Amino acid sequence: MFRAILRTHLRQSWRSLRLLAVLVAALTLGFLGVEVFGSGGSPQPGDVVSRLAKSHLLVGIVVGGCLVGWRLAQLPKSRALEFTLVAPGSDWEFVGAEVLAAAVRTVVVLSAPLPLLVMLASMGWSDARQATTIYAVPIAAGTLAGLGLAVVAYEPMWVRKSLERLLLATIVLYLVCCGLFGAAFVPWLSRQWHQWQLASGIFSTSLAVLGQLNPFRLTEEVGSDPSSVTWFRAGAVVSFLLALSAACACRLVRRLRPHHYEENYDRQFDRRAYQQAVGDRPLSWWTARRVSRFKGNVNLYLAWATVGLYSSWLVLADRWPPWLATQLLWMIESFGGGAILAAAAVQLAVVPTAFLNGLWDSNEQQRARRLELLLVTPLGARQYLWASVTAAWCRGRGYVLAALVLWAAALHAGRISSADVITLCAVSAVYMLLSFSVMFRFFARTDSDHDVTVRGIFWSVGLPLLTAAVYQSGATAMLAASPLGAIYLLSLPAAAREQLLGADAPGVIHVVWAAQAFYLCLSVVLLRRALASFDHEIREWFANHCVSVHVRRQSKRTRRPRAVPSSATVAPLADVAAPK
Repeated sequence: MFRAILRTHLRQSWRSLRLLAVLVAALTLGFLGVEVFGSGGSPQPGDVVSRLAKSHLLVGIVVGGCLVGWRLAQLPKSRALEFTLVAPGSDWEFVGAEVLAAAVRTVVVLSAPLPLLVMLASMGWSDARQATTIYAVPIAAGTLAGLGLAVVAYEPMWVRKSLERLLLATIVLYLVCCGLFGAAFVPWLSRQWHQWQLASGIFSTSLAVLGQLNPFRLTEEVGSDPSSVTWFRAGAVVSFLLALSAACACRLVRRLRPHHYEENYDRQFDRRAYQQAVGDRPLSWWTARRVSRFKGNVNLYLAWATVGLYSSWLVLADRWPPWLATQLLWMIESFGGGAILAAAAVQLAVVPTAFLNGLWDSNEQQRARRLELLLVTPLGARQYLWASVTAAWCRGRGYVLAALVLWAAALHAGRISSADVITLCAVSAVYMLLSFSVMFRFFARTDSDHDVTVRGIFWSVGLPLLTAAVYQSGATAMLAASPLGAIYLLSLPAAAREQLLGADAPGVIHVVWAAQAFYLCLSVVLLRRALASFDHEIREWFANHCVSVHVRRQSKRTRRPRAVPSSATVAPLADVAAPK
């Protein structure tokens, strides 16, 4: 069974993976271009290599979470898994084949920047140890990230709810201890930590070993301290990450059958939610309850904790006590303050639209099974549109409210004007509409899960990275034309904005409005085309995924018009057929 599953996965279409690999290579090349040509002076090789290593590690974690974690997390939701579980073979073979196939895809995608690493090594900016570390550590970290996400998804409902409550309690405890009582708690904790390290040699040795095995610390020291990056340390970090991945795989094998039963046969939803009136839009009603099962409260808690603390600091101003998380707030201020937080909040609100769109199931089998029932109902394209809007709004409204709170606090503090707030609301609304229209246009044209992954990664990760690259290059006009760049510029204080833009400030504002008008028109055109062709495309998708390739080819041959015989051939046939 192991070879059959692995062979099936490796025979699938690699078109979406090639697109994702090209995206990763383009991001890496753009980063290098900004670092080399965008800097005012001559770039330092150590800084370029260090930043490249850290950015590639983050990209590897995101890619591994999508390619490995998404596939494994959605796998038990299909009832077709029952036939595999009763087939000859163990769960180890099934999970091992799935993990290995997903890991191979991750390796293929993350191998895209390999020629750039070879080029840096040939230029003398890095050596073989640094290039190998930059290449191997993100692959191992991405695989571990994907398996870790799958392990969390496989845990029972009460475990996941407990983890959310534990994280919320940790955030509150951190804000109280390091914020409310930070002046007394932080020095006491530093003294106690130093005493624990001195009192326990095993404790301090364990911390030192874990520090050396930290992949983020290793990638940071690749360019800053190359002498500390040895072959033994790089191999130890990769081995440590792979050992943790093996432990996660063991947990997946143990939880595969129970999680499959819980997903398909156990009660997963709140009964009170289904006792409410359905209304005139049954598809929207069902979609809202479906996506409300797991709302992503962990990210929402972290976002609201940061935004709430920073907004309170802006509102209170001089009355803010100096011992209440002042260092953390000034660190946020040094990274961009409210501008970077507002852009991040709006981007987080767009992520559910980039990956979900409401009605798509975890795999093609479930989509086809659901469409088999939906396509015989009188539901039209507008019903699917409103269902997708409802799903995206249920997931993203918390981040939109956080951005509004942040802008209200900045308005109260006098950092931005009321006109800026109105403009920011308009730009954010246009950006969300553009994101939704682009993704809904491909709603019925998606061939596989990997296409959804490629588009989702580009829209949720690629666009912020491209915006950051444009900002580093100093092209203010291009920055103002991008949605996130416009939100960042308009969220800056007036003095900081004038300092950044200089004499081009009025022209940049005109660029912002022109770009938003273009995005609005583009969104309207995409939505109109999506609604016009939705019924035909969704039925064509269903036919293509429910009928084999051989049958489709045969049907195309039978639908071809037959050639009409010419008069030269009709006459002899008539003579033959005529009775003598």
